[in-house]
Amino acid sequence: MFLHIQKAGGTSVVENLWKPAVPVAERYLEDDLVAGGAAHGEPHTYFEMSVVSHVYGLPYRDVFAAFWNAGKLPRHCRLYSGHFGYGIHEVIGGPCRYCTVIRQPVGRVISHFNLLKSLDFFDGDFGQYLTSGKMEVDNYQVRALTRRGFCHAPVAEGDLHEAIHNLTSGFDFCVTEHLDEFVDGMIEQYRLPIENCRVVANRTDDATHVKGSPHIAHQQFPVDPDLLPRLAEMNYLDMRLYEFAKRVSAERWLQVAGFGPRDTPKDDADPPPLQVRHELERA
Repeated sequence: MFLHIQKAGGTSVVENLWKPAVPVAERYLEDDLVAGGAAHGEPHTYFEMSVVSHVYGLPYRDVFAAFWNAGKLPRHCRLYSGHFGYGIHEVIGGPCRYCTVIRQPVGRVISHFNLLKSLDFFDGDFGQYLTSGKMEVDNYQVRALTRRGFCHAPVAEGDLHEAIHNLTSGFDFCVTEHLDEFVDGMIEQYRLPIENCRVVANRTDDATHVKGSPHIAHQQFPVDPDLLPRLAEMNYLDMRLYEFAKRVSAERWLQVAGFGPRDTPKDDADPPPLQVRHELERA
C-alpha cells in the first residue's frame, strides 16, 4: 500500500516504481483514476473518501471501511495507492505492508500552496493559507501516519510517537532527498521486474502533474519569507518526524544491496531557509 503524502515526491515513486512493477489489473492507484477522468472534473473514489474524512474529521480507516463494505472498492488488488491515511490494512486484511515518502515540512507546505493556487482551489495569499485551518498546513504528515488520521483536533506528542512507531513497524519509507536510492533499493529488495529505472522528478510547476494540462504549468506564487519561522513552528511535530525519517532513510537506502548514493546525498534538495534552520536543529 503506497500511502501517498501530498507534495512529498510520491508521484515520482508511482510513475517510476509502482506503475512499471504492478499490472493495471492488479492495482488500484489514485493516479490511474485521475488519468481516467478525474483530471477533467470527474470525482473518483479516493477523492470522495478524502472529502468525507476531512470534512467530517473522521479517521480515514473508518471511511475506507464503509466504502469497502459497500462494495465501492476492488478487493483483488495487490497494490493500493492514494492520498489515504494509516489504518486501511486493518480493513483489507491479510499480510500488508505500507510504503511512503516524507518531505521536509516547510518545502512540502509551500509546494502544496502552489498546487492549490495553480488549480484555483485557494484564493488567498500565503499568510491566509497558514490561517485557513486546512489540515495540510498543520503537521499533515504526522496526521497521515496515525490511526486518528485527519480528525480536526490538534495533533500532539503522542501522535508523533505513534507515527514513528507505525513507520518503524510496518513501512518501507524514505525522505524526498533519497528517492533515487529508495527506488533502486525497493527494486532490489523485492525483486521487482524493472530494468534501467531512472527516477524523473515530478513538481508542481511541471505540466505532467495534471497529465499534460497547461493550466498549472510553471506557476509559482509569492511566499513572504517572514512567515517561514511561523510555518516551521506550526509543523514542529512534522519537523521531528522528518528528521527521524531522514536519519533512518540515509542509513538504510544508501547502503542497501551494497551500493552508495549515485552522487553525494541530496540533502540540499529542499534547503530550509536560514530563518528556520534553528527549528530543524531543535527537532
